Amino acid sequence: MERRTFSEGLTRPAERALWKLGSWISFPTDHALLFQGQPVHSVFLIDEGYVKVGMKSEDGTIALLSVQGNGEVVGLEAALSGQESHLTVRTGREVVAKQIEAAAFGRYIEEYNLGPHLVRFMLGRLRESDAARSNLMRGSVQQRVSRLLLDLADKVGFLDEEGWVVIENLLQAELGSLIGASRDAVAGTLAELRRKGLIATGRRAITLLDQDSLRSNV
Repeated sequence: MERRTFSEGLTRPAERALWKLGSWISFPTDHALLFQGQPVHSVFLIDEGYVKVGMKSEDGTIALLSVQGNGEVVGLEAALSGQESHLTVRTGREVVAKQIEAAAFGRYIEEYNLGPHLVRFMLGRLRESDAARSNLMRGSVQQRVSRLLLDLADKVGFLDEEGWVVIENLLQAELGSLIGASRDAVAGTLAELRRKGLIATGRRAITLLDQDSLRSNV
């Protein structure tokens, strides 16, 4: 499913005004943008890199719910509602983003009468999230892992010097969290895909060597 960014569908004046808001900031890998249970003072428009979105359980572990890349708006709901964040968001790679104060973003929404646009965007995101989650939970673990790798390649993958798509900084337990599988099941599946020559794995990196064959798995 093709994902729409917040800026899509804006009038040209509204889009130009959006990118004049806030400041460009770079965040290193594994930097926290939002903490669960803490106030949200800014929204972040992701331009490069990606973030990991998770939720802390009662035992203190954080379950990864999604990854979000270019064009995503992080902290939108909590910033506009004035509520505390119900999620923890950390960078998965170095991120370049526009950081916009919540109050300034709220004034921008009002000035350009973007309430209907905002509602359509957030409802669309919910539908996309539900559809993606349902899709990733279908089939065997190998089917789910293959489907997940293809989805991550599209969302947050990048090309290395040899032209292969690389996915960085996602642990096996995090991959399992995204598809409802154990870390051991994911590890075994990655080993099998590696044996077949479909992927290569390194330190916190998965390189997709044969996407056509991965697609045939799903």
